[in-house]
Amino acid sequence: MVVDSEHDRYSPRLSIIDFGLSVFVEDEETMIEGYRGTRTWTAPEVGTSEYRDTKYSPILADRWACGQMVDYLEDQVGNGGVLEGDESWGMLRRLCEGLLDDNPRSRPSVSDVLERYGRYERDRMVKRRAGEDGCR
Repeated sequence: MVVDSEHDRYSPRLSIIDFGLSVFVEDEETMIEGYRGTRTWTAPEVGTSEYRDTKYSPILADRWACGQMVDYLEDQVGNGGVLEGDESWGMLRRLCEGLLDDNPRSRPSVSDVLERYGRYERDRMVKRRAGEDGCR
């Protein structure tokens, strides 16, 4: 996964790179069949490499993989207390929890998560600047 924050200052673009496993679909309503993915990063509805007969939306499955990536980053970067007390990370983590919903239709879009996170960061920056200027 690649996050491009230069795309838009306030709402970064997230790209999922899957090294040849991708399929082109029109929208999140498009369903495909067959197992694609790596076990740890594959949404529950995709099935397993042994059980492949499930139909699912690859877009909704990718949302789950994004939530899984945030969990992984928290585990890797958070070791040793690096993220302890980091408000931004905590907010991003809370926003991404919905991506791991077992019901694919309940998962928020990644753009919605990033937009909400961008609004949070803008509000935080405004409050910080107001505090620096002595405004309360």
